[in-house]
Amino acid sequence: MPTAINLTLLLLISLQIGEIWSVCNITALSSVDAITLNKDGKSEYHYGVNFNLMDGYRVIYVTKANVTELCEGIVKFFGKLEELNLIDNNISSVEKNAFQHVPKLKKLSLAVNNLSVLKSGHVNMVKTLEVLYLTSNRLEIIDDDAFDDMINLKRIYLNRNKLKTISSSWFKNCSKLEVIDFTNNEITTIPPRAFTNLAPSFQDDFVQYKLSYNQITEISPDVLDGNKEFLILRLDFNRLKELPVVVFKNLAQVNSLVLNSNQIACLDKEILDYLKVHTISFHLVNNPIECACLDKFDNFVNDNAMQASFYYNTTFNCKLLKQMPVLIN
Repeated sequence: MPTAINLTLLLLISLQIGEIWSVCNITALSSVDAITLNKDGKSEYHYGVNFNLMDGYRVIYVTKANVTELCEGIVKFFGKLEELNLIDNNISSVEKNAFQHVPKLKKLSLAVNNLSVLKSGHVNMVKTLEVLYLTSNRLEIIDDDAFDDMINLKRIYLNRNKLKTISSSWFKNCSKLEVIDFTNNEITTIPPRAFTNLAPSFQDDFVQYKLSYNQITEISPDVLDGNKEFLILRLDFNRLKELPVVVFKNLAQVNSLVLNSNQIACLDKEILDYLKVHTISFHLVNNPIECACLDKFDNFVNDNAMQASFYYNTTFNCKLLKQMPVLIN
């Protein structure tokens, strides 16, 4: 019969073996297929090469690899690298400081992988990044400080993930942002002060914040914390059924508000009055606007000088409906 001491010893050995097997494989990129571009734009195809020996290239597309995890320092000492694409490489996690000593790296794509969590240190340590693709992963959790201090970031693509909310804490000290893409996620609400950290460097710059093709049914009345005339906010193809006056007045501080293809049936007259004196570009196309409400819109626009650009129609065939006889019991 095994003694308690023997059982304890076996348990310790199994735990040690587990720890050994859980160590990140720093050599995971030692044999990859890749396409490279040199400074003249000429492409080269490489099969079964060691990624770490490709440090002289400006652009690298790793077309075939089975990485699973990007270990700390797995991409290191690439002094000429400006663009790195690790697309569809089966990556499920990233260690902090996976990218080190990449002083010219401007574009990074980790699209079409299996990432579910993003933490500080995964990508925001690369201060030179201008474009970041995280499209088509399985992201559900993004830490509040995951994008902090990405001082050169201009475009970030988080579309086609599994995010259910957005955080007001994201994008601290990211003053060069131009495009933030959250399309095709599972977002249901927009929380208070959701865009609080957005502040372009220059007065005439705009930020496109794309939330199209989500499941948004509710917007906080305090979604903005001040004037955001630089913001182009896309909320088309969601599930909004109404636009309360208090919400609209807050959102009207943006440059452009796109609510096409939602489920909005009408607008309060106070919103129409607001459009007379504010220079917002307001899009309400392809909503099920009631025919009587559509007439109200037409009359209001014809009778008033509008500061806003107001685009609207309805998914109903109002001309046909008006021609139908009224049935009286």
